[in-house]
Amino acid sequence: MIGTFRRFLENAAGKAGSFLNGKFSGKTPLVKTLRLSGPGLGTTGYEHMTRCFIRALAAQGVKLELHCLLSWSSTRLPPESLADFKKLNHRRVQTRFHLHFCLPQQVKPSAGCRNINYTMFEATRLSQLWTEHSLKRDLIIVPTESSRRCWLNSGMPEHKVKVCPLGVDFSQFNPQVKPMAVPVSNGKPFDQFRFRFLNVSDFGGRKNIGGLLRAWLAATDKTDDAVFILKTNLNTPQKREKFQNHLHNAEEQAGKRFADAAPFMLLEKSLLPEEMPNLFAAATHYWSVSHGEGFDLPMFEAAATGLQLVAPDHSAYQDYLRPEFAHLIPAREVPAHIDDTPQLLSFFAGANWWQPDETAVVETLRGLIRGSISSKPSARPALMPKYTWENAAKRLQEILAEGPQ
Repeated sequence: MIGTFRRFLENAAGKAGSFLNGKFSGKTPLVKTLRLSGPGLGTTGYEHMTRCFIRALAAQGVKLELHCLLSWSSTRLPPESLADFKKLNHRRVQTRFHLHFCLPQQVKPSAGCRNINYTMFEATRLSQLWTEHSLKRDLIIVPTESSRRCWLNSGMPEHKVKVCPLGVDFSQFNPQVKPMAVPVSNGKPFDQFRFRFLNVSDFGGRKNIGGLLRAWLAATDKTDDAVFILKTNLNTPQKREKFQNHLHNAEEQAGKRFADAAPFMLLEKSLLPEEMPNLFAAATHYWSVSHGEGFDLPMFEAAATGLQLVAPDHSAYQDYLRPEFAHLIPAREVPAHIDDTPQLLSFFAGANWWQPDETAVVETLRGLIRGSISSKPSARPALMPKYTWENAAKRLQEILAEGPQ
């Protein structure tokens, strides 16, 4: 299942991409060499996370032997978006560390190395499968306290679970980025709406897409100066059918048609990583009604862009969002219910996740649009000192260096 980045990158066209202008930090790293496996060639959030860690570790002087889970994503980035990885891959290094960015059961351990799994989960406890595989690893690293509690609740010894937060590139995601030209809605250009709400999610039950649609219908009228863009992937007939069911069910439950609400737009176009900051810059608000998050990088990227934030008060959000700069929605713990695939159902069996209070979501949206709820200060100044990829890579090295060399 594991192949090297080299197999892909040696055939990549074009010159190596600019990475910190081709200059790498001269600082002596805490961990000099590292074997790293993980998804990195596609467009999913997990792959984006892996690439960001790789680039930050390399910039700090760590020599990396890179491997890739080629089967992780069906959508690949173009070669020019990955060209710099050819420079970063040292092909074969002598190391005591093998870091795996993947699900616990996907780890293929290396003999003679400490095998460390960087992973996360979005509920209160692990399945038996994940627990069994996690107990075999030398160390589990997770991005938030909610994931750490999940592993501890499932029987992992406390000394074998460490927290290393993720980061964001504050130079890419910032309020000065040029907004993306989004297609018009109902004949009115997107940027002429006063309130522009965005959500970026993989299409699945945990993201609570149905809840987003119900709340938008209930909160808005067609006279509101507001628009909602949902960026998601409907790349199979089954997903398209399920999304249409979500639309129909939302109208039935709200007793209202989408034609009578503020405009809703579906954005299915696949975007390159370098295009995402422009999408965020086109919005004024970012919102989520997710049932649980391991981190939620899009929410974090929205915060870096300076958008108004609306999020449930649960799981990973509690690590980095505060009521001073985010509109937090009450949520209650409920049994997790996944109807996407049998595999996901088995992962969440016996666990709880969180149900956001939809009445509170509706009241918050309506209040923001109609002026009864004031805007909050940007979260960017509060988050920028801590949550960078440079800091994430440093913290990761510190955790590895704590163990035997």
